[in-house]
Amino acid sequence: MEKNRNINTNNTYGFTIKELFKTNPLSIVLVYLIIYIFGTLLISIIVSQIFASNNNMTLQEVFKLGLQLDESSEKNIKLYYTVQSYINFFSYMLLFIIVPIFGRGYLVKDAKAFTKFKFFLLILLEGLLFMLISKGLSELSSLIITNMGYKDLTSQNENIIANMVKYGGKGLVVVSTILFAPLVEELVYRKALMELTGRISSKWQKKWVTALFDIGISALIFALPHMLSSNGYPVLVWIVLFLVYFLSGVMLASIYYFMKKNIYSSLLAHTLNNLFAVVNL
Repeated sequence: MEKNRNINTNNTYGFTIKELFKTNPLSIVLVYLIIYIFGTLLISIIVSQIFASNNNMTLQEVFKLGLQLDESSEKNIKLYYTVQSYINFFSYMLLFIIVPIFGRGYLVKDAKAFTKFKFFLLILLEGLLFMLISKGLSELSSLIITNMGYKDLTSQNENIIANMVKYGGKGLVVVSTILFAPLVEELVYRKALMELTGRISSKWQKKWVTALFDIGISALIFALPHMLSSNGYPVLVWIVLFLVYFLSGVMLASIYYFMKKNIYSSLLAHTLNNLFAVVNL
């Protein structure tokens, strides 16, 4: 049945409802954006209401303490990170359920090559190499930031994850970080986005320009959402942290691009890297 479905990556798609439900990059991106914005908002309201009922608080109080960090007491800190861990978990779970439905054709098609032992071994080695380089970049950025005079300043995104683990959300963080996030993000930032940019760059004669364009756009759009929680940081520190995520995006996009655009290549690398990061929290 899957073979009869259109996984066309060259022709321009129509905007009919029937076409959008087929496997295509535009649908993946649109669904991701809708859930990321409106789904997360709805989940935030539901989680806040549940916490309000269970802790004899008003919804407004939970919104204030659960969605904006108040470090005046340990209780408020714990409430904030606990609420955030549940919101993060259910948001990614919703994405994990719905986004692959629209990317099912890609997942099935790429799985055929992934089952070959030599291919699997190669991307496993690439994944381990990516993990080591990412760790090196993280350590280098910490060293640079320390020399700038901001010894305790690290990525706010990493701080949030570490504190969600600390304050009781370890199981939720592990599942969302290792299982949910890699699949969703690889389908969106690598498979879908690079299929869309490929429609532009494929018309260019110089292949290296095509590769730089596809990889660069994917890495840029991958890095920016990871920096949303670092607003307010000194400009130079923000730039250093952004470059870490950008270079990680470049490596993941390069693995995907040069491994015949097989999503499982970058997916395995992404999963291994997140696993290593969570284990070391």
